[in-house]
Amino acid sequence: MQNFFKFLKNVEKLKQEVRHSWTGNKNRQESVAEHSWLMSLMVIIFVSKLKSKKVDTLKALKMAIIHDLAEALTGDIPAQEISKRKEDKTKNEIKAIKKILKDLPFKDVRRELRNLWEEYEKGESNESKLVRMIDKTEVLVQHNISDISTWDETDYPLALYAKDYLSDFDDFTRAFKDALDIWTFTKISKESDINKLKKEDVKKFRRKNNKLKIA
Repeated sequence: MQNFFKFLKNVEKLKQEVRHSWTGNKNRQESVAEHSWLMSLMVIIFVSKLKSKKVDTLKALKMAIIHDLAEALTGDIPAQEISKRKEDKTKNEIKAIKKILKDLPFKDVRRELRNLWEEYEKGESNESKLVRMIDKTEVLVQHNISDISTWDETDYPLALYAKDYLSDFDDFTRAFKDALDIWTFTKISKESDINKLKKEDVKKFRRKNNKLKIA
C-alpha cells in the first residue's frame, strides 16, 4: 500500500495545479482537478443526448477523469502559450504518465489507465472524440462564467472557433457549440470589444447567426 499512497500523493497535485482559466469568483483561478470534474459531469449529460454516436459512458468518464493526469508532474500549459515546454509537451507528458503510473501497484488498473490515456491522446475512438470535444468546450464555458476582467488578450483569438471541428462529432455536440458561440459572442459584445476577436471569426459568426441582433 505504500506505493499506492505515493501514487495518490502525486495525483493529488492536480488539486493544486492552477489553470489559466478563472472561476466565477474573480479572485480565484480553477485547478486542473476542477476542470476535470466539470468535464466529467458534462460527459454524463452529453452521452445521454447524443443523436447518432454510441459512447460507453463509464469509459468516457474514466477518460475525462484521467486525461490530464500527466499534468500532476508537468503542470498545465495554456493552449496559447508559446514556449519550449509547449513544444515538448507530448514528450514530457508521456514520461510523466509512465512515472505516475509506475507507483500504482495494481497491474490491471495501471494497464487500464495507461491504455485510456493513450486512447484519449490518439483521439480515434468515439469516447476519445467526445471527451476531447468536451475538454475544449469546457474551457469556453468556464471563460464565459468568469468575469471578463480576468480575460487577457490571448483569450480572445481562441474564444470562438479554435478546434471547432471537434464539435462536429454529433448533432447534439454541434448544437451545444453553436449555442455556446452565441453566449460567447454576446458576452464579449456586452462586456468587452468584439474587435479583440479574429476578424474571420466575427464574419463566420455573423454568417451563421445573421438573424441575431447582437451589437
